Amino acid sequence: MKTAGAHQATHPATRTVLTALALAHLTLVAFVTGNVAYLSDDASGPNYWLLPPSIVLFHLVVALLYGHLRMRRTLIDLLLLLGALGTTVLVAVVFSNIHGIHLNPFLLGTAWAGVFSPGLLALTYAIRAWLDDLLRQPDLPLRRAKASGPCGPPEYALEGR
Repeated sequence: MKTAGAHQATHPATRTVLTALALAHLTLVAFVTGNVAYLSDDASGPNYWLLPPSIVLFHLVVALLYGHLRMRRTLIDLLLLLGALGTTVLVAVVFSNIHGIHLNPFLLGTAWAGVFSPGLLALTYAIRAWLDDLLRQPDLPLRRAKASGPCGPPEYALEGR
């Protein structure tokens, strides 16, 4: 008998597919931003060298916040998500222009957003699948306690306390 709100472990095949899609997404983000930062003639200086790792880290932070911590849906949270996608899409439009694809920038941005959005979603669900399953292992000393408020972040408590 299943109870309401009971956690069900993510099936290993599902977790594997999500992880593969998430890694493909991060690889594509790193390739596109790295290509613009390291191989373009316009890029010079240390700011461009920090671009690929900072955008990949931005995607990881957004996926961690939305996936595992289940952020409240406020304007700041939405701006954080749009910031991660927006910076990646802008760099991808520059990537397209460098490689001779000179279309309408709005169309290019829409196409790139259609590529990066499902990848960020897969990254979010992969983080949720891995971390939730790890934290709900019976042999771990931490368990998830009830949230502090109606939409508060999860808190963790030691077993038996």
